Amino acid sequence: MESPELWNDPERATKISKEKSQLDAIINTITGLETTLEDAAAMLELAVEADDEGLLSDVQQELNAAQAQVEDLEFKRMFNGEMDPNNCFVDIQSGSGGTEAQDWAEMLLRMYTRWC
Repeated sequence: MESPELWNDPERATKISKEKSQLDAIINTITGLETTLEDAAAMLELAVEADDEGLLSDVQQELNAAQAQVEDLEFKRMFNGEMDPNNCFVDIQSGSGGTEAQDWAEMLLRMYTRWC
Protein backbone atom coordinates (compact mmCIF):
# COMPACT_ATOMS: atom_id res chain seq x y z
CA MET A 1 0.00 0.00 0.00
CA GLU A 2 2.90 2.35 0.63
CA SER A 3 4.56 1.67 -2.71
CA PRO A 4 4.26 4.72 -4.99
CA GLU A 5 4.12 2.42 -8.03
CA LEU A 6 0.82 1.02 -6.80
CA TRP A 7 -0.91 4.38 -7.06
CA ASN A 8 0.16 4.81 -10.69
CA ASP A 9 -2.67 2.40 -11.56
CA PRO A 10 -5.72 3.78 -9.69
CA GLU A 11 -7.99 0.87 -10.63
CA ARG A 12 -5.55 -1.69 -9.23
CA ALA A 13 -4.94 0.47 -6.16
CA THR A 14 -8.68 0.68 -5.46
CA LYS A 15 -9.05 -3.08 -5.82
CA ILE A 16 -6.13 -3.78 -3.47
CA SER A 17 -7.35 -1.20 -0.96
CA LYS A 18 -10.81 -2.78 -0.92
CA GLU A 19 -9.34 -6.26 -0.45
CA LYS A 20 -7.12 -4.96 2.37
CA SER A 21 -10.10 -3.45 4.19
CA GLN A 22 -12.00 -6.75 3.89
CA LEU A 23 -9.03 -8.68 5.26
CA ASP A 24 -8.60 -6.15 8.08
CA ALA A 25 -12.24 -6.67 9.07
CA ILE A 26 -11.72 -10.45 9.18
CA ILE A 27 -8.54 -10.09 11.22
CA ASN A 28 -10.27 -7.75 13.68
CA THR A 29 -13.15 -10.19 14.07
CA ILE A 30 -10.79 -13.11 14.70
CA THR A 31 -8.76 -11.06 17.18
CA GLY A 32 -11.96 -10.09 18.98
CA LEU A 33 -13.03 -13.75 19.07
CA GLU A 34 -9.69 -14.74 20.55
CA THR A 35 -10.07 -12.11 23.28
CA THR A 36 -13.66 -13.19 23.94
CA LEU A 37 -12.63 -16.84 24.30
CA GLU A 38 -9.76 -15.97 26.64
CA ASP A 39 -12.12 -13.88 28.78
CA ALA A 40 -14.73 -16.64 28.76
CA ALA A 41 -12.14 -19.18 29.89
CA ALA A 42 -11.12 -16.94 32.80
CA MET A 43 -14.77 -16.32 33.71
CA LEU A 44 -15.45 -20.05 33.58
CA GLU A 45 -12.63 -20.75 36.02
CA LEU A 46 -14.00 -18.13 38.40
CA ALA A 47 -17.54 -19.46 38.04
CA VAL A 48 -16.45 -23.02 38.79
CA GLU A 49 -14.38 -21.95 41.80
CA ALA A 50 -17.17 -19.76 43.19
CA ASP A 51 -19.96 -22.15 42.12
CA ASP A 52 -21.78 -19.14 40.63
CA GLU A 53 -24.68 -20.04 38.33
CA GLY A 54 -25.13 -16.42 37.19
CA LEU A 55 -21.53 -16.22 36.03
CA LEU A 56 -21.90 -19.55 34.22
CA SER A 57 -24.92 -18.11 32.43
CA ASP A 58 -22.86 -15.08 31.40
CA VAL A 59 -20.12 -17.37 30.07
CA GLN A 60 -22.72 -19.29 28.07
CA GLN A 61 -24.04 -16.04 26.56
CA GLU A 62 -20.51 -14.97 25.62
CA LEU A 63 -19.84 -18.32 23.98
CA ASN A 64 -23.14 -18.20 22.08
CA ALA A 65 -22.24 -14.75 20.74
CA ALA A 66 -18.79 -16.01 19.74
CA GLN A 67 -20.33 -18.99 17.98
CA ALA A 68 -22.63 -16.67 16.02
CA GLN A 69 -19.61 -14.64 14.93
CA VAL A 70 -17.78 -17.79 13.81
CA GLU A 71 -20.83 -18.92 11.83
CA ASP A 72 -21.01 -15.48 10.19
CA LEU A 73 -17.32 -15.70 9.24
CA GLU A 74 -17.86 -19.17 7.80
CA PHE A 75 -20.82 -17.92 5.74
CA LYS A 76 -18.75 -15.02 4.41
CA ARG A 77 -15.91 -17.43 3.58
CA MET A 78 -18.23 -19.64 1.54
CA PHE A 79 -19.62 -16.70 -0.42
CA ASN A 80 -16.58 -14.57 -1.13
CA GLY A 81 -16.57 -14.76 -4.92
CA GLU A 82 -16.92 -11.77 -7.20
CA MET A 83 -20.50 -12.60 -8.18
CA ASP A 84 -21.71 -13.97 -4.83
CA PRO A 85 -23.37 -10.75 -3.61
CA ASN A 86 -25.48 -10.62 -6.79
CA ASN A 87 -29.04 -11.88 -7.06
CA CYS A 88 -30.07 -15.04 -8.86
CA PHE A 89 -33.21 -15.87 -10.81
CA VAL A 90 -34.41 -19.43 -11.34
CA ASP A 91 -36.77 -20.20 -14.21
CA ILE A 92 -38.49 -23.58 -14.10
CA GLN A 93 -40.10 -24.71 -17.34
CA SER A 94 -41.88 -28.00 -17.85
CA GLY A 95 -40.73 -28.64 -21.42
CA SER A 96 -42.12 -31.62 -23.31
CA GLY A 97 -43.89 -34.43 -21.51
CA GLY A 98 -47.39 -33.14 -21.03
CA THR A 99 -49.07 -33.03 -17.63
CA GLU A 100 -46.42 -35.19 -15.94
CA ALA A 101 -43.72 -32.70 -16.92
CA GLN A 102 -45.91 -29.85 -15.67
CA ASP A 103 -46.50 -31.68 -12.38
CA TRP A 104 -42.76 -32.27 -11.99
CA ALA A 105 -42.01 -28.59 -12.67
CA GLU A 106 -44.65 -27.60 -10.12
CA MET A 107 -43.14 -29.96 -7.52
CA LEU A 108 -39.70 -28.46 -8.15
CA LEU A 109 -41.08 -24.94 -7.78
CA ARG A 110 -42.79 -25.88 -4.52
CA MET A 111 -39.58 -27.52 -3.25
CA TYR A 112 -37.45 -24.46 -4.04
CA THR A 113 -39.91 -21.97 -2.55
CA ARG A 114 -40.22 -23.97 0.66
CA TRP A 115 -36.46 -24.36 0.96
CA CYS A 116 -35.86 -20.62 0.65
